[in-house]
Amino acid sequence: MSLKRGGLWATFSLGVLLVAVLIRLGFWQLDRAQQKRFLYGQYSAVAHASALPVGTTPSAELTAQLWRPVTVTGQFVAKSLLLDNRVRDGIVGYEVLSPFQLVDGRVVLVDRGWLKAPDLRSDWPTVVVPSTAATLSGRLAPSPSTGIHLSNAVLIEPGPSGIWRTQSIDFPALSEALSVNLEPFIVLLDDGIESGYDRHWTLPVADDGKHQAYAVQWFTMAACVPLLLAYWVRRSRYSSSGEAS
Repeated sequence: MSLKRGGLWATFSLGVLLVAVLIRLGFWQLDRAQQKRFLYGQYSAVAHASALPVGTTPSAELTAQLWRPVTVTGQFVAKSLLLDNRVRDGIVGYEVLSPFQLVDGRVVLVDRGWLKAPDLRSDWPTVVVPSTAATLSGRLAPSPSTGIHLSNAVLIEPGPSGIWRTQSIDFPALSEALSVNLEPFIVLLDDGIESGYDRHWTLPVADDGKHQAYAVQWFTMAACVPLLLAYWVRRSRYSSSGEAS
């Protein structure tokens, strides 16, 4: 096999592109590790603090203390939101989030847990919303991660009996659809509260090490590409000189 100049430059360009992609993936994993460290530090700082009464705490202070235990006093609004495509133990379902109006008039989304989805997409589950005033305990949290979306549009589908279905949590869009002014956080309802569903919350953990290991793998692969390219060029030149003789 002879080494052509055009083939050499094409292979060199491809190698440079591959190295750039691998290095970018390595830095992405380092960034993920940093995010995990920050999130776990935020969680561990307030995880065992005393419960904060949401109704008497300003919104700005609440958003600065995510993951802290809280209590909410008020009443559920007669609407519920189904967060779509929430898989648990291989079973597709929804997270049930219900607006809860505090005694001061503010409204927070209470995540009441996971509910198995009906077999048919066209069928909607039955969601029961308590109608009496109550004091509930839970934990402040950011909106749940819902993966990658191909569109910036937030799909909100109306269903029967005041139920809505959405692919992601966008507080302004949901506030408009539900005709309430939602606070920019959610409350994970404590296990044992009767008005909830299946609750096994995924809380932040110190698992940044795996992302660092992935980063090392990507950087190692990036370092191997020039070596493999140099080996290929040498073999090609040797083959070319052998054919010429």
